[in-house]
Amino acid sequence: AQRVFYDRLIDANDQQWFKNLSVELCSRYLRMSKSEEDLYEKPIIFCDFLRPSADVKEYEEAASTTKVSGLLNDKLDEYNTEFANQMNLVFFEDAIVHACRISRIIRQPRGNAML
Repeated sequence: AQRVFYDRLIDANDQQWFKNLSVELCSRYLRMSKSEEDLYEKPIIFCDFLRPSADVKEYEEAASTTKVSGLLNDKLDEYNTEFANQMNLVFFEDAIVHACRISRIIRQPRGNAML
């Protein structure tokens, strides 16, 4: 539900409403007493570029942002050696989450994202 709904919310108030609702629904229907911090302490990251040498791209969860950051930095290094216009990017946690989200969106048929 987080990737389907939360990813589309752009207003901080709407995002907070979603978080509060998810905590309430976990308590009510799953009988789990989880706080917002418990549910949202680390981002849920899925992508299909964790295994660059694989013939078939598998959409899977990234266990940590460290591995994804390493892969993104490797691709950035490839780009910077291949093209004259070099990019100096820093892949902090939010940037990694957004890069994975954008990757997922543009791989869908007719996928688009407003940045």
